Amino acid sequence: MVTFGITYNIYSVKQLIAGFPGIVAGQPPKAKYIKVGLRKIETLLGGGLANSFSMIVGAGWQDIWTAKESWESIGPKAIPFEIPIPEQIPSSVADENGSIIRYEIAAEIGVKYKKGLFRRETSSTFEATAQIVIRKHELHPTWPIYLEGDIRNVQKNGFDFTVERQNICHGPGDIIKIKATLKSSAGSGTIRLYEMVLRETIKYHQYTHLHTTDPRHTSAPVVRSTLIGMEKLPVQVAIHPGLSDTVDLQCTIPITHKTTTVVTANNVEIVYNLAVQTILEDQTELAIDNIPVVISNWPQEISENIVQTIGYEPNLCRNHSPRPISQETMDLPPSTTTLSALLDSISENSYDGTSVSTMNLFHQPGDYNPLRPS
Repeated sequence: MVTFGITYNIYSVKQLIAGFPGIVAGQPPKAKYIKVGLRKIETLLGGGLANSFSMIVGAGWQDIWTAKESWESIGPKAIPFEIPIPEQIPSSVADENGSIIRYEIAAEIGVKYKKGLFRRETSSTFEATAQIVIRKHELHPTWPIYLEGDIRNVQKNGFDFTVERQNICHGPGDIIKIKATLKSSAGSGTIRLYEMVLRETIKYHQYTHLHTTDPRHTSAPVVRSTLIGMEKLPVQVAIHPGLSDTVDLQCTIPITHKTTTVVTANNVEIVYNLAVQTILEDQTELAIDNIPVVISNWPQEISENIVQTIGYEPNLCRNHSPRPISQETMDLPPSTTTLSALLDSISENSYDGTSVSTMNLFHQPGDYNPLRPS
């Protein structure tokens, strides 16, 4: 009998997983190889194995021990290993129904053994797994790139409707604040209502055969849309050419909110959009939809401390000079980010959650505008 297990440590700053697959004491088996990998598991609607899609991500399986000959006896030992975490993978995500995206370390050993006294040797493989949680630090709401502001507007029937905001990324418990202004260039009427809505859209790509390698055999994706927050502000304001009216609107992301923005998964896509509108007494409506919002799993007070520890990151601090860095921060290894690709993809998504299949991970600062109107 073969007993096989994993012990591991996670080094989030170095973005690698290090561990020791353990061969527990017993009669030494004959083994051919030991390999490890980082497995991503995406679970679609319905849950369970039948609705789960898994794959080894990054560099794939890594051989950490191989027999010198075809087979070799292997006794109790600890074999160190490292698995780099790919930049493009999404964070671990769970909702009230369980995991949507989760990760595990998988270790596999190929062994040869006898099933009985008079039976010949046969080979088999054994696998051990350990669950881990991965969080992405480019989603901190306090990175300067998320604080550059955003202005969008629409014209209709002699009116100009403008929406302004300062932040585009928010975490659990944060308040999303916007300023809405209706200005008349030629129209007249009475404003009756301002409204803002934050909506989450999850798209599940329903593969007919989840575990096949042919992506062409797919059915139509399932889209689930959920209201996260809203505010309705009834008013009674007369407006005429040359006049304008401005209001502040806000909604709160529940402190218990679990899911985050995901655009780099294979089978699941999660996007968030704001819709803001004003309605006049004659039922004229001016609306701005598809305002992309990045939702993080980091509350703002926690995010501030972590961002200060990480220090200056060029892709996340665009147009902001580096501040003095402490010796502790200087000792951290360099890192890269897929933030530009993340925001670029979100801003191109339509309100129904259009799929993002490919992403450019190497935007130049001059080429990238995450807040361009969609």
